[in-house]
Amino acid sequence: MTIAQQQRAITAPVVDAFTQPCAAVSCRICTAANINGLYKAEVIHKRGSWRNLQAVELATLEWVDWFNHRRLFGPIGNIPPAEAEAAYYRQLAGSAMGA
Repeated sequence: MTIAQQQRAITAPVVDAFTQPCAAVSCRICTAANINGLYKAEVIHKRGSWRNLQAVELATLEWVDWFNHRRLFGPIGNIPPAEAEAAYYRQLAGSAMGA
């Protein structure tokens, strides 16, 4: 998948959501609820009881790092979201230099 295709895959739902204000709010709420549920299932409930708040915070930081930097995300070409974001900003910087 080319960078342009990745950008369209990422931005098309966002553009569509912002052209329909009610859908934008609903989409963001649903996305947040889904990610929160995924986090709870994979981190909080799977690991059982927690020693203290610091253990939960550390596990949360580790999960967020995995979610952004190592998780392969299909809609953007089976690459991590952070990689897609970096490619997007590299392309923007290249476009600005060429303009």
